[in-house]
Formats: sequence, C-alpha cells, structure tokens
Amino acid sequence: MFPSHDKQTVSNDLTATSVSTLDPEGSPKNDNVLIRDILANGWNCMPKELEPIWTDYDGIEVMFCIEHQNQGGDITLEPFLESSLEEGTPVKCWSVFGHCIDGGIECLHDCKTQHEANTLAKYCERMI
Repeated sequence: MFPSHDKQTVSNDLTATSVSTLDPEGSPKNDNVLIRDILANGWNCMPKELEPIWTDYDGIEVMFCIEHQNQGGDITLEPFLESSLEEGTPVKCWSVFGHCIDGGIECLHDCKTQHEANTLAKYCERMI
C-alpha cells in the first residue's frame, strides 16, 4: 500500500476532519482547547471576571444537577454525586465544585456535559 498524499490522511489510522485536531481525546492539547472554550466567558458560577481563589480549596468534585420544583412552585437545581446517576436521569448540567478548606463546597462552574465537567475538574485539581 502506498502512502496517500491526501492532506486529510495521516499515519496511525487517524483521519483529519474539520473538527479533528488529530490528537486523541483526552490529550493535553485537546484538554487545553476544551478548557479554553468552556471558560471563554469566565467562570459562570463566580462573580463576573473573577477566578476561584485556589488556596481556599483542598479538593474538587463533579456533580450532576437536576431540576427540582419545590412546594412553592420555584424550580431549583439540585446537585447529586456522580455515583448516584441512574440511566434516564434528566440531567440539566454537570457542575464542578471546590471543597472549601473551611468546610462545605462552592460551585465553580456549570458545564453542558459530563466530559466537559471532568476535564475542567482535572484542570482545577492542578490549580489547587
């Protein structure tokens, strides 16, 4: 078999597409691009243009959130541990929480997907 001169073909059975960077999913390059995209408008659970104070946290956790309607009719988001996720659960978002050194947790960012949240959580772990 002869090598192809097609710009869309590369070695190692990887084929470029308009959305492919030719790096395997989870590679540092792809993770950095994803983190940049996730945080393009800042940390969505922090006051505008502020970043987390990393020295306030001793751990990071990902939780999924579902909508909950209380007796007054108000709809709130309720976070749950990833381990309690059951198939068919109507997940509204995935949230990255910082474990506060003084106790409790603080939501840092809401993500659209579990993959985004887990990637951002890895970034946050490196920051603390």
